[in-house]
Parts: sequence; C-alpha cells; structure tokens
Amino acid sequence: MGLGENLKYLRKQAAMTQERLSAEIGINRSTLADYERNVSCPKPDGLRKIADFFQVTIDSLFSDNVVKTDKVGRQDFRILAITVDRTGKENIVFVSQKSENGYVKRFRETSFLKELPNFWVPKLENGNYRAFEISSDAMPPINSGSIVICSYVKNIRDVIDNHRYVLVTKNGIVFKRVRSISGSLELISDNLNYRPYIMLADDILEVWQFDSVIAYGESDVPITVDNLFSKLNAIDTKIDLLVNQ
Repeated sequence: MGLGENLKYLRKQAAMTQERLSAEIGINRSTLADYERNVSCPKPDGLRKIADFFQVTIDSLFSDNVVKTDKVGRQDFRILAITVDRTGKENIVFVSQKSENGYVKRFRETSFLKELPNFWVPKLENGNYRAFEISSDAMPPINSGSIVICSYVKNIRDVIDNHRYVLVTKNGIVFKRVRSISGSLELISDNLNYRPYIMLADDILEVWQFDSVIAYGESDVPITVDNLFSKLNAIDTKIDLLVNQ
C-alpha cells in the first residue's frame, strides 16, 4: 500500500468524508482526493499535519501497513498494529496458544503480525479484530482450544461491566468477564472454581471485546490454519443458507 491507500483507509476508519478531513487539515477536497489517488503527494508540512491528525508516523503513511495510535488511560499511548490485504481490507490476525508469548512481547510490531496466520470472516462489520485461541476452561461453554473473535477497545474506560473480554497483559493473555473498579479491572471467571482477581490498568496492554466464537467441542483434533479456514467456510455456507431461506 502507498500513501493514497493508507490515507483513504485511515479516513474511512475515522468515519470521515473527504470534505470533513480536508477542512480539518486545511486543504481543498480536490487536493485530498488527488492524494488518495496517488496523483500528487503532500509537501513535508502537509505530511506532518496528516500524521499528527491520525496520530501515526510519517513513515507508516508510506508503509505496507498502517499503524494506528490510540490514547488509553491518563498518560499512556497504546499502538494498534494491523495488517491489510491487497484490497485494503484489514486482516483478522490469529493468535494461537503457541504464539501467545511472542504476541505479548511484540504486539506493536507489524512485522511480527505479518508472521502470524490471518483470515477474514464473511459479513463481519468493519472494525479492528483479532482471533485468540483460548487456553483455559475458565469461561464455559467456551472451552480450551476454542477460538474467540474480538473487536478492539480503544480506551480501557469503554469496557462494559460483566461483558467478556480478551485482555493482553504484561503476564499473558486472559479471557474473562470484567468489572471496572477505581481505575482497575476485576477479572471474573464463569467457572466458579476460579476466583476473581484485580488487574491494574497499567498492567493491561490491549483490550479486545468478545464478539463470536469458533468452537471445536471436545475434539482432540489440533487447531491448524487449514482447520480454521475449513470451519470459517462452513460457517459462511450456513449463513448463506439462512439468508436465502
């Protein structure tokens, strides 16, 4: 992807029209349209305005992947790295149990995300998504080995009490219900054998809200990318049958 594609992607992610964005950064709409078509390129001060507006680096505007920065908490900045396909559509990166430790250490690196499997789900609304392989039986009926698809939560203050989330923390990745308590989160398991505990906001790296699950039941078949794609194709077929009824 070049500048034009990245600029258009960022504008759409912000739900802005060309008219509104051009007014915000102080240029004509036709000039912005030329940027998005790669007909012309902004001067250095124009690039700085665009980068500052979207809170990204100038280098990332010209890279293969866009890196978005979202302000979380009081003084922290969290960087959400993403990968996109050739059409500009964002991929859903699959974080398996084996890649969990690497993700905790390198979740900000687009180069690392490119190494992980990625896919997309039919009829999924636009947004930022991750897929995580669950490694615990703390949240039945979602068992260990199931894959949960989650949407990105930009600000930790946006979490909804008693909803389920995947939390990327300094000590690993957990799947829990959460409840806000004075700047911290109480993590609650649906399996009563696991006691609730408090997680400080400073120990949380990313928050992902649970949207859907790919469940493998009690099967001992190992999860592979091929298995995942087969499961997604089956889901897509079922959706089409329901829509066409």
